[in-house]
Amino acid sequence: MNTPEQQFLKALDDKLWKSADKLRANLDAANYKHVVLGLIFLKYVSDAFEERQEELLELFKTDSDDNIYYLPRDDFDSEEEYQTALTEELEVLDYYREANVFWVPKAARWNTLKEKAVLPVGTVLWQDDAGNDVKLRSVS
Repeated sequence: MNTPEQQFLKALDDKLWKSADKLRANLDAANYKHVVLGLIFLKYVSDAFEERQEELLELFKTDSDDNIYYLPRDDFDSEEEYQTALTEELEVLDYYREANVFWVPKAARWNTLKEKAVLPVGTVLWQDDAGNDVKLRSVS
């Protein structure tokens, strides 16, 4: 049987294998597992974090008597203020802790890293608390 699902899975397997080969070419075999396992863990916690963010956003917008998270739109003067409040509220660490979800800083989230992965070596990614530039560097 060669269903579309099997074809998709085969193509996905091929892409993952080729990606692993490219990464492996630049790393010592002993260190390869640390990079891959770290990436897998980061992807897992980022997905859980994003899932919790979606839940929270829905809770912030849903009006019900038993919803302690609800942020009434009427409390804000403009739609822009309301959206800013929602965005700020989504960054509150305690909402994630209460659901046993890892807090992932903005700079370390999977989508941020994915966007930055295409940048050239030497690009400033962000500044640390001391004001020092954190730059993209090669992994060799």
